[in-house]
Amino acid sequence: MGCSSSKIQDLEKQTVIPKNGKLIAQNAASEKWKKEGFSDVDLLQQSTQDRNTSATKKSEVQKFNTGDRVHLRGYIGTVKFVGATELGQGDWVGIEMDKELNQGHNGSYEGIQYFFCKPKHGVFARSALVHALNKSDQEAMENDSQISPHIVLFIQTRMRRYIKYIKKKRLELTSSVDREIDAHVRKTPKDATESIEKLSQYLTAPFEESQRSRAFALYRWITLNVSFDSEGYFGRAEKKECRAESVLVTRSAVSQGFANLFQALCMEADIQARSVDGFAKGYGYCAGDEIQGSKFAHTWNILRTRVGWTICDVTWGSGFLGDDLMFHRQPNAHYFMVTPELAISDHFPLDTKWQLLDAVISKEEFENLIVPSPAIFSSGLRLESHKNCFYQEESDSIVITLRAPKRNMIRGVLKDSSGQTIGPRNMIDVTSGKLKEADFLIPVKVTTHFPEPGEYRVQICLVSAEGQLVPGVEYRVRCSRGVGQNTGGFPHLGTSFNTLGFELIKPLENIATENGRANIVLSCEDRKVTNLKCKLTKVFLDSGDNTLKEQVQDKSMCFVEKRLKLFRIKVNSPQTGTYKLDIFAKKAYANSEYICTYFINAYSGVKSPAGFPYLSEKFSSRGFTLVDKFENIEARDGEASVTLKIPVGVRITGYLKSGEEDLPNMCYTEMKPRDKGAKTYESTVHIHTPRAGVFKVNIFGREANGDTQFVCSYVVKSLKPAGDNPGFPRVSGQLKTWGVELVDQQQNITSPDGKASVKIKTPNDLRIFAELNEINSKKIPGMCLVRDVDEMVTGGNKEMTEKGIKEITKEGIKEITKEGIKDITKEGIKEITKEGIKEIKEGRIREILLHTPAAGFFTLNIFGQKKKDNKKFLCSFRVKATRAASENPGFPLLTNEFHSLGLKLTDQYENLMTNTGRGSITLKTPGSILLRGRLEQDDQHLDEDLCSSEHSKGLTKISFHLPEAGLYKLNMHGHEGSKSEPQFLGSFSVLGTRGLGERAGFPTVREEFRNWGLRLESHKENISVYDGVVVLSVLNPNSVEIEGHLLDSNDNDMTRAWVKRDDQDERMAFHIKLSKRGKYRFQISGSNVAGGEREPLCFYKIYY
Repeated sequence: MGCSSSKIQDLEKQTVIPKNGKLIAQNAASEKWKKEGFSDVDLLQQSTQDRNTSATKKSEVQKFNTGDRVHLRGYIGTVKFVGATELGQGDWVGIEMDKELNQGHNGSYEGIQYFFCKPKHGVFARSALVHALNKSDQEAMENDSQISPHIVLFIQTRMRRYIKYIKKKRLELTSSVDREIDAHVRKTPKDATESIEKLSQYLTAPFEESQRSRAFALYRWITLNVSFDSEGYFGRAEKKECRAESVLVTRSAVSQGFANLFQALCMEADIQARSVDGFAKGYGYCAGDEIQGSKFAHTWNILRTRVGWTICDVTWGSGFLGDDLMFHRQPNAHYFMVTPELAISDHFPLDTKWQLLDAVISKEEFENLIVPSPAIFSSGLRLESHKNCFYQEESDSIVITLRAPKRNMIRGVLKDSSGQTIGPRNMIDVTSGKLKEADFLIPVKVTTHFPEPGEYRVQICLVSAEGQLVPGVEYRVRCSRGVGQNTGGFPHLGTSFNTLGFELIKPLENIATENGRANIVLSCEDRKVTNLKCKLTKVFLDSGDNTLKEQVQDKSMCFVEKRLKLFRIKVNSPQTGTYKLDIFAKKAYANSEYICTYFINAYSGVKSPAGFPYLSEKFSSRGFTLVDKFENIEARDGEASVTLKIPVGVRITGYLKSGEEDLPNMCYTEMKPRDKGAKTYESTVHIHTPRAGVFKVNIFGREANGDTQFVCSYVVKSLKPAGDNPGFPRVSGQLKTWGVELVDQQQNITSPDGKASVKIKTPNDLRIFAELNEINSKKIPGMCLVRDVDEMVTGGNKEMTEKGIKEITKEGIKEITKEGIKDITKEGIKEITKEGIKEIKEGRIREILLHTPAAGFFTLNIFGQKKKDNKKFLCSFRVKATRAASENPGFPLLTNEFHSLGLKLTDQYENLMTNTGRGSITLKTPGSILLRGRLEQDDQHLDEDLCSSEHSKGLTKISFHLPEAGLYKLNMHGHEGSKSEPQFLGSFSVLGTRGLGERAGFPTVREEFRNWGLRLESHKENISVYDGVVVLSVLNPNSVEIEGHLLDSNDNDMTRAWVKRDDQDERMAFHIKLSKRGKYRFQISGSNVAGGEREPLCFYKIYY
């Protein structure tokens, strides 16, 4: 019809009766409010109070999860969504009802698809109105197949009154003058309405000096008191008479009667006004329609005041015709004194002179003009580019430009040709440009994507103060191309997006990704926003009932990092398909607020393991930062690592799991040195996987006070195990307490030759012990050896000033200042002065050598012991050997006396093997310690002359001969000084593959020989000759009287015949020429007293 504004009608549809659960919740609550004595006007206040109460009494509100069966005011359904929505503050519950509801929806609201369900089955409600469904509830509800129609009618009636109240509050006049006029008009006495003259006089009397105020008083009375004759207009009854006097009596008429009454009242008030007939884009009009016939016939008024000619339409100012073909009163001032330039968009007079324009337009031009709503004019919005209502586009998009007085006041809605909103994607993007200095309006660009070729309606709406959409203008666009179904579009922005100061940095459109990865960057000016929460949902078409379904993805598919005011969101799509990403803002101690939604088209999924690490709530607030791994991990070789920056005083530990199975010792933490004065330092968790598969590593942080909290977790996909012997050493807390550090070997040991070593850094006063065990914990003696590496570990002076030194060693002096030294312990100095040297660490490198007796798995246990303390476990390694270390594996057995005397091995650290029958070991021998060796076989001591000891410059060399092939034990004995008793010091195992037979052995040398300064020079072993000639030389620096005797096997003295003596200063040589083959013994005797009795000093065995 031409007598009512379809724009006002659409306004009501968008702002008062949206298709969402808010109305349903209010409908369901109206009966309760009525029973409790609330009036219709109180409904709005009660709704507000309910919202406030729900925010403060959270403990009284039930918690619901997706899938819960619930009931809402007699209706049964299933929870499909719980969270923040555009409906209002706080959490809402989205429910798919078992039965179709007239007010139901499909799970969407204003273009946002919160969940998927059958059409007219979805509702939103506050959790306070939702109740968990138990068996008794269900039985009771099943008995009542439907709600009584009388109750439904009662609820609908109450809601209509409630909506009427909302309309009234929203349309209240804002000008103080207009409110004064309105108050006067509403007090019009009954007798003043007896005639047009009386009514005009009463209404205008208080406003004689303002022509505009007098005209508005007349306009206001008509819009408040005269109804549109919908019965006559639609032909259901005879039309009411349109004379002014009749309209005053009947208070009902079509547009002509409204105009006649207004003109008559104006004439009585001496205001120039007249009626104008023409066409109007009112009831039933769609953009681009051809305007003709009685359907669009309409009558309005033109009014002349001091500002000139303007247009007044009292019919449209009184209300609108609804879809129910009934008149709905809605008094407004939108159509009072409209300028001709604005009125021409929807009012076309038959007489072109009443266009009141400098350049009149044709009817065809009028039909193509866009029709801005009154809200457009009142908001100050100005259309720039597209002034017509219909456009033919050859592309898949259209760009409309406007100018607006402020940002974020425009939103777009795309509908199909029948008026149905296209969703769930947002296909319209609104971008505000920069305001130039000379301009007062901000440039705005509205970009629309069309899914496929066809005709569409593009609505540009204004966002009200309450966050509702108010229709502004509507375009009809026919496009020849489309971006494609379920592709393209733009992120949907919630109302909190702008109120919290968010801005899209990139991307500005929905996302299409070839590899399944997406990156989104937002900025936020609100410092109270601490984090963003993301919900990724896969959207797919159910082939069973041909409806859209959603499948919530794991939270680890999204990762958020914040730097200053920027938020970077990384998304992994696990499979090919379409995904919906809902983003929520998290404030400290507040509920999450919905921000925006992106749709993501993934043309391939992220290669497993898709997703990102899960970070705990306290990860960022406690000061943790990811350094290197920002996604879940693929370990191609079974090995991986994660580095975190963590607060000083916190230690992190990793634990590997496979499903519910704990996998101990598969993680090891390496702490890196921190910079001076730094509050954080880097720490790396190394990870091994025992087999191919998918694992989860949980990382915990331990505070200085002992509290342990979860920090983060990763999913690790391993393509193969981490070697033949995966894992890391098991480390005790005592290792860290004593300051012991692993130097080179930080994972379990795999030895291809059965040999391995582990270096550790220890304090000087700590003794280290090691043992090798079989897997069944049975100890294998002699397979480990601990030795000191000849290097002192000194960290150096980290800080030295003129004032002193700070922190020397872990147990050292704590503080030396001008006032004196504080806390000096036996172990060292920790700190000297406030600005002194910091942390001079002293320690020693200990090397643990190990052999395996066979191929297989073993355990290396390492212990430590301090003075007056028991031996304590430090760490253990699992060892895998592919073969035995040797045919004679193991290490020498060294006694405590060996260490107490300060002896050290210098060249041989393992058990001995010889294929010549000869061997030797060298020991560092301090002071006057004398050492000797003795071979043993099968617990039987062999001849002493099979071993020889030679001492020189603090070193003692023990040589030995094996008489035949076999396994022997080389025992070491020693004593300090010639008068002390020898004591057992240790032993080597010796394996010989051949022996020397009768030739084995060394000359027997007595202590007096050495004590008198004599030394063997030429032959250090027993002698074998093939030509019968031997020359023996002895050093005799003290001129000791010595002589040599050659004895055959029968002890016959053969000296005179075969031995010749040659004295040369300090050297004495014996020339021996044997004439007959055989065994001989050469004896050197002497005396250190002139003329004294000769004593046997040395014996050789000679074989010819």
